[in-house]
Amino acid sequence: MSHINTKHFFSLLGRVTNVERLSPAELKSQFVLQFTNSRTDSLHQMTPDEYRTMVRTLEQSTGYASLLSRRRGHVLGLLERLGIPTSNRGAVNQRS
Repeated sequence: MSHINTKHFFSLLGRVTNVERLSPAELKSQFVLQFTNSRTDSLHQMTPDEYRTMVRTLEQSTGYASLLSRRRGHVLGLLERLGIPTSNRGAVNQRS
């Protein structure tokens, strides 16, 4: 799994409410064990599917997904104000 950048995981890990006051390494191990069915506690030994599922779950539980959605909506609104029709993805992508 070493080909997947783990920066996003660690940024999400920092958003997790850590009621048990685990160290970041212990918290990471706990999540990895959960999403690999106790097969490993190493991020690099996770399959890409396991990693994606874990990250999506953390995005939902930390509120990151809704934050991203709000920011995306704000950007699309600004594009609309500039006269770029955002309902047409081709027009949006063409200008970037």
